[in-house]
Amino acid sequence: MDKELIKKMLLIILIIGLFILVLVEASKSNRGYTFSNYAQYEAKYKGKVNQINYVKISDATMAQKYLSDFVNMCLTNKKAAYDVIDPYYKEKKMNNYSVFSSVIDKMNTKVFAQSKVVSYKLSSEKNYRLYYIKDAADNAYVFKENGIMNYTVYLDMTTLDF
Repeated sequence: MDKELIKKMLLIILIIGLFILVLVEASKSNRGYTFSNYAQYEAKYKGKVNQINYVKISDATMAQKYLSDFVNMCLTNKKAAYDVIDPYYKEKKMNNYSVFSSVIDKMNTKVFAQSKVVSYKLSSEKNYRLYYIKDAADNAYVFKENGIMNYTVYLDMTTLDF
């Protein structure tokens, strides 16, 4: 019986050893580029990867993006849309969420949902830019841009104080 036990133990040790050997070899082959073949990699791909490609986005495209983004928030997450309303405008016109929600409900039409810019005007100030936008539903918006996609919104052009 002792000889059978020794044979089983040796077989188990052998299997464990083979398993460890396979893991070690697999980890060696998965190291990817080593220093010896990095020069070949660099020669093949130099100037083709990790480049910065500058893209000039027009003011009209940004106006459309801001309007689409805001309308999408109004339709899918009114709370998020309320959060981007300018604090000064909230204080003067939309002092609570229920007022904002009722205004958006009145504006919500098929034309509003299309969020198409009919006209826009851009004004650059010292620390921000103002996009005056009219949509196809004849709604007026002012987007006060503090940085790319960092904006606040006025829902009319009469309560403005910049």
